[in-house]
Amino acid sequence: MLIGLIVAGIVLYLIVSSYLRRSKDADEKTLRPMSEWVILANSGTKGHREKMSYSLIVQAAAILESQKVLPNKSLRSLMISKPELSKSNFVLLIMESTAELCPNEFEFLKKSYKTEQARVHLAQCIGLILHHGGESALAQIALAACSEPID
Repeated sequence: MLIGLIVAGIVLYLIVSSYLRRSKDADEKTLRPMSEWVILANSGTKGHREKMSYSLIVQAAAILESQKVLPNKSLRSLMISKPELSKSNFVLLIMESTAELCPNEFEFLKKSYKTEQARVHLAQCIGLILHHGGESALAQIALAACSEPID
């Protein structure tokens, strides 16, 4: 009986520590330039890409919340309220929509994509969408992202 409890405790510890390590790893990858982040996200499974995208969205939202561009936890609440939202589609559509909504910002976005941290680049894209298209543009992107992750 005691051995069973010890084994169960060890297994539970391994599961929890593995989850925390993966979350920390996904957060650390948002510190890389967006161009590298995209390669890393696409080199894993769909689940890995979704986890990385979730982390990226949360980190970008934290930047925007600290600048008072977004209300606190608004993007996190959106992801919770729409479980069908594909986080990787959301990131992809944000970047595509920014280029379409802000063609005058193309050179800035291109440089940012190559040099800025992924979290900073996504925050800049969301900020531009909010500035040029408003909250309704971001809501439309969220609706469009409610599908199976794009390969």
